[in-house]
Amino acid sequence: GGTAMSAFNAGKQRLMLEEERVVVDFCLESADQGFPLTHSNTYAAADGILTARMGEDHEPLGHNWVN
Repeated sequence: GGTAMSAFNAGKQRLMLEEERVVVDFCLESADQGFPLTHSNTYAAADGILTARMGEDHEPLGHNWVN
């Protein structure tokens, strides 16, 4: 047997599940208040979380990360 696809993909994740939840909640709260985030805003929020955890020199998220 090999590695399950879900386990393989989980190893490639840049944000921890808790961090993903923070980004999703931020997007939903912003939209609920009448200010839906653009892809750029969403990317910036996720990148800010990565920077806080890993420092300025972290590998950037992929170009299509938000998609």
